[in-house]
Amino acid sequence: IKRNAVQIIGILIEFVVLVISLNIVIGIKYCSLQIRIPDTDETMQYFGNAVEKTASGKGRLFDADGHLVYKGGFQNNLYDGYGKKSEKIINVHDTDISGTYQCVYDGYFKEGMPNGQGCEYRYDEKYNFEKGEELSPYLYYEGEFVNGEYCGIGTMYGITSKYQGVFFDGEYDGYGSLWGQDSDSGATFKLVGIYTNGELNGSGKKYRADGSVIFDGEYKDGSSIFGTSFYENGNPRY
Repeated sequence: IKRNAVQIIGILIEFVVLVISLNIVIGIKYCSLQIRIPDTDETMQYFGNAVEKTASGKGRLFDADGHLVYKGGFQNNLYDGYGKKSEKIINVHDTDISGTYQCVYDGYFKEGMPNGQGCEYRYDEKYNFEKGEELSPYLYYEGEFVNGEYCGIGTMYGITSKYQGVFFDGEYDGYGSLWGQDSDSGATFKLVGIYTNGELNGSGKKYRADGSVIFDGEYKDGSSIFGTSFYENGNPRY
């Protein structure tokens, strides 16, 4: 009797799982919709999963000319989850890609905005300063986003600079390292410390490319105000 009871319970569990699965399949359909995108205020063509005539699940979005502008997750007609967003590139560094559609964001979204880990690409310049050859020259920022802003740990690449550290509301804000070039010698240096509103403030160190210390002291708005400078051999200058 006990064995029969266990078998009956097992059958009931399988039935419940089957019913839930069928409801999911029935509720989520693959279809074509026209949806309005808040960030551009354009109506675009959507192909993918939908719930009650609303883009929800995985899908693709095409503009009026039939170009793919987004591929990934949706929720209530908004980008949500992992996805890749593309745009038509007009102001470009490389004329070979002028007028083509290129990826401008690759990462996670929430309610239509970049949220979580992601990569932002810009095509007006090549951002190669202190960047590995395996990375795209158009990669501008990689790291954490909150509501579309750089916020959290990330790396921002520039033409003559690179910052790696904490961001808040799109600016350097927290502990980080900034690589740059000396305006006179062109030598690469690194500034390490606490940044506020995009500038080094408080205790910080400036390093040469070989790792030796140039200056150790206090900074205000990115400029040294007092501390100790060092020769290349490590001896204090003053």
